Amino acid sequence: MKNKTSEYRYVILDYNGNCWLVQDNATQKTSGLPSMLDEGWVPVRETPFHTEGTVTPYVLILLERDGAGAGNDFGFA
Repeated sequence: MKNKTSEYRYVILDYNGNCWLVQDNATQKTSGLPSMLDEGWVPVRETPFHTEGTVTPYVLILLERDGAGAGNDFGFA
């Protein structure tokens, strides 16, 4: 059995569906979570949060690709 190397990526998703990639201590707006899922990224863990001074809800999502991660059991772990 070959050992697969997984790639990991964090994204922030807001209540409107806007999505930002977290990379190199910065964020960059992306085309959205559905397109990332189509590219083979799989949600592994989700952490809800909000920024200080606002009530806008956000979710920090850890995504994995090409590994033996959680697979299709998307949900809060």
